[in-house]
Amino acid sequence: MLYSDSYISFNYEEAGTGKPLLIIHGNGPDHRVMAAGMEPLFHGSGGN
Repeated sequence: MLYSDSYISFNYEEAGTGKPLLIIHGNGPDHRVMAAGMEPLFHGSGGN
């Protein structure tokens, strides 16, 4: 989803349950690069 106001625009994704986790990356890659690296860390943790 896209969030935008007069100061900033960014895309975000909502997934799973539980407490929110905000992952901010720098550089040029998009969210798929971060998801590929982070999702395995939480596999089997009880969240969806």
